[in-house]
Amino acid sequence: MLIVEPHRMLPRFWATVWAFSLVNQSASLNTRKLKLRHLAIFYAFCDEKYGLDSLDDAISRRDAGAVQCMLEAFYLHVTATEDRTTGDVQRWDVVRQFLQVHARHLATGSDEWSRLSSLLYSMGKMPRPRRGSFRFRRALPAATLRDLMEVANPASPKAAFRVESVRWRNWVIVNLLLLCGLRRGEAMLLQCYSLKSEVDHDTGEVVNWLDVTTCYDFDLRSTAPGIKTESSHRQVPVSQGLADLYLLYLSDHRVGGADHPYLLT
Repeated sequence: MLIVEPHRMLPRFWATVWAFSLVNQSASLNTRKLKLRHLAIFYAFCDEKYGLDSLDDAISRRDAGAVQCMLEAFYLHVTATEDRTTGDVQRWDVVRQFLQVHARHLATGSDEWSRLSSLLYSMGKMPRPRRGSFRFRRALPAATLRDLMEVANPASPKAAFRVESVRWRNWVIVNLLLLCGLRRGEAMLLQCYSLKSEVDHDTGEVVNWLDVTTCYDFDLRSTAPGIKTESSHRQVPVSQGLADLYLLYLSDHRVGGADHPYLLT
C-alpha cells in the first residue's frame, strides 16, 4: 500500500517509509488507505508550489527550514477560507503525524529538527468546522507560535532564562498549557505521578494521559491552586513526545521538590 507521483508513477519515498510504520502499528487497511490519500494531497500541494519531489527532497536533505515552510504554507492554504470540511481537519492531522514521525527521528543532534518537532506539537489539531454558528479564532498565528517556542525552548540560543532548571521548568509549563489546554491552577496541581500510561490492547500502542484533579496532600505554597469546577476533574490525553518531556524534567531538571510531590517547583 503506497502512493505514487502521478506523472512518472514512482513511489513517494518518505510516504512509503511511513506506510510501513502504519503496518507495524497494526493499523487497518482502510485506515492506511485513508491516511495515504490525505498525504497524497499534501504531496501534490508541495509539488505544485515548490516543485516536483520537493517534499521528499527536503526531508532527504534534512532541510528542516524547507519542510517548515511547506507545512506552514499548507496550513494557511487549508485555513484560508471559512468553508473547510471535516476532511480538511483530518488531512491536517495526517500531515502532522507524518512529519512528526520524521522530525522526531531527525531531531537527535539537530536543533532545527527539534524545534520543528516542538512546533508540530504546538500547532495542535485544527478546529473542526461548526456550521451555522459564530466562532472565533483562538489559535495563535503560526509566526507567533514559532517565536514563542523559540524563546521558551531550553536548547534555543534565544532562550529567555539563564538557569538551566528554570529553562526546563518553563518549557514544561509552556507545553502543558499549549498542548493540554490546562488552566494555570490545573498545571500547578499536577504531581510527579499524575502522568499515567498503559498499552492499548487493540492497537498495541502506549497511551499516555494526565490525571487532572485535586491533590489532598498538604500544600505549603502561599496560594494553593484548586480545580475550578467538578467537571474539571478529568483525564487529558498526552502525546508520547510530551510524556517524554515530562519524565525528562522529573529525572534530570526538577529541583527543590523534596518536601512536596508537586511537578512544578
